[in-house]
Amino acid sequence: MDKQGKLEKDLIKYVHNTVPRQEIVCISADLVLDSRYRDIFKEYTFDVPFFLTDDCQSVQCKPLEGTERILLLGKEPTVHRGMYNVSLGIFKSFLFTIHCATKTIELTKELFIPVSCSLALGQAVTPRFEAQVYLTYSSCILEGESRSAWFSGQQPGEQFAFAMALGDAHPFVCVGSPSARVGACHDAGKITVFSIPDGVKLYEVSGTAQDDDFGFALDTGYDLNGDGWDDILVGAPSAMIGSAARAGYVRVLSGKDGTTLLTIKHTEEEAQFGWAVSWAGDLDGDGVPDFLVAAPQASPEGKINAGSVFAYSGASGSLLYQLDGQNPGDAFGYALTTIGDVDGDGIPDLAIGAPLASPSGLYQAGEVYVYSGAAGSLTIK
Repeated sequence: MDKQGKLEKDLIKYVHNTVPRQEIVCISADLVLDSRYRDIFKEYTFDVPFFLTDDCQSVQCKPLEGTERILLLGKEPTVHRGMYNVSLGIFKSFLFTIHCATKTIELTKELFIPVSCSLALGQAVTPRFEAQVYLTYSSCILEGESRSAWFSGQQPGEQFAFAMALGDAHPFVCVGSPSARVGACHDAGKITVFSIPDGVKLYEVSGTAQDDDFGFALDTGYDLNGDGWDDILVGAPSAMIGSAARAGYVRVLSGKDGTTLLTIKHTEEEAQFGWAVSWAGDLDGDGVPDFLVAAPQASPEGKINAGSVFAYSGASGSLLYQLDGQNPGDAFGYALTTIGDVDGDGIPDLAIGAPLASPSGLYQAGEVYVYSGAAGSLTIK
């Protein structure tokens, strides 16, 4: 079942089991049942996805013309031939304008109205419905205040906040949505960057193809291009590279505007390169921050799914060294991080997890390895 089908199924369950049906009389193209319509009054409450809304004084709401749509949620035959009790979902979008002391914020929200009615559907196997919503009254009130973030996904199933990272120099939060749909591409994925403290969306960057899972892994913390902004590592571990399914890629993005600074593509099928990413600091002594990328399903030297971790130069994107799992199935690189200078050589060192490793015969007990960042040599196991 695709995501749209799942959404419709969930809505059917929602209407039948959760929301009391609204009373309304419908008109069929074949038969006018009644000319009396009953007004629906429905109140919606939702959180405003911004920081510091305590300086906002008022809100206006305006219905957007031409945004009505109708979804058939279910139909049941009645004792009268050709007559059905029908459950419908009516959708309409509104523009909300929030007036604050230092800014004006706009957002669009689609509201859902569940209704039920009786219709003469005749012999149509797939009846066609049209929605007309006549708004007689609307009012909006801005209540409360918030000094914390509240953001949310905008698509069913996009998995907003699957990964997150914070930028410090110019404060921002980067949010990954690896299952977001981009155009016709399901699960292409995207990242969304919001400024702190005002919570304004700065930009979005999307995956380029279906099933990329762009935004699955994120990290910030170093300024690669010297513009004063922390730059962003983004993993897309399910991307197809050439004919290699789920080979994966990583992009380095400018934290300032999302411009692509580097792209590293993997070519091993099913390796899931980009599953985990981490800035590593300056590993090679050239004054430019370097970074790590994990491929926990890689099969180095024929060791199936042993996993690999790759250290790359931030200056050129060239490979500095590669670390591999010791045994098949270890999933080496499932998680990784830098841990400071453990061995005292002035270079940050690395900790890498292999959660499916079986040390001393303990099935999938897991292991963590600590490596020298300078040479990639094993320090602690």
